[in-house]
Amino acid sequence: MSVEEAAELVGVTKATGYAWLKRWNSRGYGGLIPEFGGGPSKLTEGQKERLKEMLKKKDSWTTKEVQNLIEAEFGITYSSWQVRRILRFRNEMLNLPERLRKAR
Repeated sequence: MSVEEAAELVGVTKATGYAWLKRWNSRGYGGLIPEFGGGPSKLTEGQKERLKEMLKKKDSWTTKEVQNLIEAEFGITYSSWQVRRILRFRNEMLNLPERLRKAR
């Protein structure tokens, strides 16, 4: 199977397929394990707690609403992608049993 075929099969771009192949060839299986980096969070722990409480006031938030809320309350700008990650994490936390939420 070609890299192009494999990439299409798993739903990634051809470029990603070749990047994975290069990492496999240079580092083996370990090269395929995602390396999450990035910088420190723009929000402090206290701000995250305040945001969490604010988000509890409504059941459903749009990405744009949360983006605007964060900017208005904390003066911090997040991309829509980052806000979706915040919302996804919030929803995962709300779906966890209470004892597991406290453990996090």
